[in-house]
Amino acid sequence: MIPDLVGPRECPAAVALMDLPGRVARVAGPALAALLLAVLSPVNLYWIEAATFAVSAAALFTLARHRPLIAARTAERSEKATPVQGSGVWARPLLRAHPEVLVAMTVHAVGLLFVATAAIGMPILITARLHAGPSAYALVALCTGIGALAGNLLIGRVGRPPRAVWLRVYCTAWVVDGLILAAMGMATTVAVLLALAVAAGLVTPVLGVAMQARLSIFPGPQRLRLIATDQAGIRTAGTVGMLLAPPLAAR
Repeated sequence: MIPDLVGPRECPAAVALMDLPGRVARVAGPALAALLLAVLSPVNLYWIEAATFAVSAAALFTLARHRPLIAARTAERSEKATPVQGSGVWARPLLRAHPEVLVAMTVHAVGLLFVATAAIGMPILITARLHAGPSAYALVALCTGIGALAGNLLIGRVGRPPRAVWLRVYCTAWVVDGLILAAMGMATTVAVLLALAVAAGLVTPVLGVAMQARLSIFPGPQRLRLIATDQAGIRTAGTVGMLLAPPLAAR
């Protein structure tokens, strides 16, 4: 959607900006839940979670009221853009023509396969090894959020990496993220875990914004097909990871 609403030069900054509120929500949500667990039963917490769906519905309804304006801007940009021949766009020819995107999507899926380990294992690490409670988990989420906000603002100013080094930057960020995750598993104090959480937060926006900014270069139909392919890969990997992570984390 973003490339249809802003110019090419504004696209990386717009992607980073759109990523920012979602990242705040993903960090603030677990932190708030951890704090609420200190005073509420899990059953009441699930009732609160159910109520948040009503809030989401209200937010989507508000966005829908702006649809005519967005549609008008999109139509205006589509008229100026070069038309793409053919309505049927297939992923395989696209990925063959752009092997660097295929490599990035594969790395993305493998990374998401193991990210579930952190989601399942972090509470176990905090309680079983560090002997801390929900407040420590809230602090970890808070530090991750601080790092993510800083990283998001930084990459928004840097902009889209050049094509020649884009894949190198993306894969390097995943390697750094994996090393930080391994270091978290070996942390012996909450203070060390908090410092690593800030570092992990700094790297995370690079992963999300870099991929989105790269895919935004493609024309509309190709962009949608590549995004759908990437999403299918990471959803599959995330599901498999959630099946494998609990027994691995328990050990």
